[in-house]
Amino acid sequence: MVDYVDEVFPANWLNSSVPVLFDFKGIIDLNDNADLRHNLYCLFHVKLGRYSILAEIPRVAFVSATINGEWTIRSQTL
Repeated sequence: MVDYVDEVFPANWLNSSVPVLFDFKGIIDLNDNADLRHNLYCLFHVKLGRYSILAEIPRVAFVSATINGEWTIRSQTL
């Protein structure tokens, strides 16, 4: 969870009715497997009081879940 989200994210992302995905990898090749840029980050539209949910998602898991339709089901059940 992220506290003080209003200070971190733009209002249109926080008020989005769908999850907002962040991909920091870019086009460069990353040699370090522990580099956090290998993963995707998702800001969900669900709020818990003053908190918002931000999840770290392995890129391969996201692609797989999107292809087989699980991503839509999982993101809608939050």
